[in-house]
Amino acid sequence: MKNLKEIITVAFAFVGVVVGAGFATGQEIFQFFTSNGYFSIYGVLITGLIITIGGIFVLHTGFKLRSHNHTESIKYYLPRSVATIFDIVLTLFLFALAMIMTAGGVSTIHESFGLPYVLSSAILVMIILLTLFLKFDRLITVLGVVTPFLVIIVTIIAVYYLSKGQLHFESANQYANTNGHSDKLWWFDAINYGSLQIAAAFSFLSVMGGRLKSEVSTIWGGIIGGIIITFLLLMLNLGMIAQFTEITHVALPSLLLAKNISPIIGLFMSIVMVLVIYNTVVGLMYAFASRFTEPYTKSYYTMIIVMAIVTFAATFIGFIALIGRVFPIMGIFGFILLIPIFIKGIFRKKSTETQ
Repeated sequence: MKNLKEIITVAFAFVGVVVGAGFATGQEIFQFFTSNGYFSIYGVLITGLIITIGGIFVLHTGFKLRSHNHTESIKYYLPRSVATIFDIVLTLFLFALAMIMTAGGVSTIHESFGLPYVLSSAILVMIILLTLFLKFDRLITVLGVVTPFLVIIVTIIAVYYLSKGQLHFESANQYANTNGHSDKLWWFDAINYGSLQIAAAFSFLSVMGGRLKSEVSTIWGGIIGGIIITFLLLMLNLGMIAQFTEITHVALPSLLLAKNISPIIGLFMSIVMVLVIYNTVVGLMYAFASRFTEPYTKSYYTMIIVMAIVTFAATFIGFIALIGRVFPIMGIFGFILLIPIFIKGIFRKKSTETQ
């Protein structure tokens, strides 16, 4: 296959940007999927399909428009008046989410490795800043580095618990029915989570699509990336269902599962979690900075330095609590944006086929 290197780079970077702190810790997966019992499997498949197809369409649009930021893509999908509102909301969401994720990464470093909180924050923010100084081709390569390790650790966790015990769907179903999930809300959770991930990745995917050399990379990169994301969702979901009663009230369920296998696996999972958070933050901050500046100009470097300082200060305010408020709102905006993405993506494909 031609352009295989670019395709793999796109796929891994796609995974790196979509898989954030809540995904890696297992908390998002528990809330949106595992807590729905039997229906969690269907939910994962629906979400995987939404993320895969949505990712392909956004990448392809960025490629066609040669996007430098998300503004061009938003204007393509939405009427100008609505696009302006979405541009503002999405831009604010990028930086807010970047700060939330950074705070989560700092807490993980602090708790997992016993480093002082101030030092943990300084280390993570500095590494993020230095990465943003890299040229774009190197930047997306860096974002994809952690993906193979994430696949390995998630597979180990899932295989270990699936071979060791049984799937406790009964307990998960009882929890779902008690908390108003199951057949009433599982499909909504699946669509909401898929929409949220597309909203979070929209800006970076648009920019990445605009920088690609081959149109084929937008398709195969999106397909491979979407398959990997779906696989990760499914494996973590099954692993947590296998240990459902143990992880129901745990803040970091995937880390607990890893530690219970062995301290070494737990340490490896902690490192991967930090790297996954780092990936997401880098993608979000690059997209935010490129919205207001031309990348790698003096104004860009000034912008990312200011962003790093603000983010460092924000890690001491407790932004993690905002996740419960920010995510549902962005899920709604993501769903509204998802509709024209699918309509125009399908319409464009049919137009191409008839020509």
